[in-house]
Amino acid sequence: MVRLGVVIRERDVIGDLPAHPEVMAFSQRHGLYHCMAITAELPHSGLMFFVSIYRPPTRSEFTQEETVLFGEFVVHLLQHWHHVLQRLQSDSPTRPWGSFALAEPSGELLFAGLRISVALSEAWPEWAGTRLPPDVIEALARAPCSLTVGKSSRLQLAPCGPLVAISLASRHQRSPLAPRELSAATLYAHGRSHKDIATTLGLTPASVRTYLRTAYAVLGVRNKLELVAALRKV
Repeated sequence: MVRLGVVIRERDVIGDLPAHPEVMAFSQRHGLYHCMAITAELPHSGLMFFVSIYRPPTRSEFTQEETVLFGEFVVHLLQHWHHVLQRLQSDSPTRPWGSFALAEPSGELLFAGLRISVALSEAWPEWAGTRLPPDVIEALARAPCSLTVGKSSRLQLAPCGPLVAISLASRHQRSPLAPRELSAATLYAHGRSHKDIATTLGLTPASVRTYLRTAYAVLGVRNKLELVAALRKV
């Protein structure tokens, strides 16, 4: 991690590392002997990730040419992930990358921008960074919804395909829609039917239609495409 973006092999490690019995047993069991690894920062993110590959003791160590190829592969991997994030963010409320995060429904973080990472760290000092804090994980099942974070901001959670998009907004930025109106409009914008929305929110289909009519009027939109664009600014 000290040499961010640089491929490291075992020959590059200076000095003898203390042997850990459990780590040694795991390495022997799975044939993890020769190692080549790199730590890289996710695009526009407050997170880093670690990529490593291994060879069994019966194989030779990685060559300098393989080290160069591995480093180039990780660069292309980062570029591919950046394009994936761009496509996913287009389906969620538009926020600066630093205020945007993407997570599995289980709470595993796939991406977290710098601002949202700092906000989570301030609200939960023990937060490790690979999974969302328990309070946020609990709220994922209620998405679309919002969750207060610390003293000055809140998280906005919205379904994004099989994932959950999370954005950070100031508590002083008030939505023009009431919570139920915003929830119904967000679900509808993501392709949910009136019946599905009613079941999800515990409403009748008639109530859902009322909330949607109000949302359309308040946001000044005439169709679903305009609704999607308007919700990105809410």
